[in-house]
Amino acid sequence: MKSVPSLGGQQQDYFVAAMVAYQDGVRSHATMRDVAKAFSIRDFKNFAAWYAEGVPPVPAPTDDTTPAIAERCAACHGIEGRGPQTAATPVLAGQKAPYLEQTLREYRDGTRKHGIMQPQAEGLADEEIVALAGYFASRPGLFVK
Repeated sequence: MKSVPSLGGQQQDYFVAAMVAYQDGVRSHATMRDVAKAFSIRDFKNFAAWYAEGVPPVPAPTDDTTPAIAERCAACHGIEGRGPQTAATPVLAGQKAPYLEQTLREYRDGTRKHGIMQPQAEGLADEEIVALAGYFASRPGLFVK
């Protein structure tokens, strides 16, 4: 599914923080809220460990061109979309482009709330969103597990 994120290789703290945000209603997604409410923090940590393990070897990227707009993301996500690894910062490298596009549009339009991401996405044009999503999707990183 295009709108479902790849979770294989996602760092554990971010996964747990995201699931707690769904559980608490900070992230508004009816299906994920209901799913998250069915599990405990211990369950989230176990799921996070499972998704994080078994990361496949990192292939060389197919495109070495970095769009200028990606520089805006470098401080938090790293220029390749793989760091720094904090609970608040997900890995973007290898994520599905349609998922990244949808998420950036939701931040831009204010339907997805985040104190840092909303102002970052606020002025993005659709073309910039497509370029960012395509770039980070092309970077080696996350995978479907």
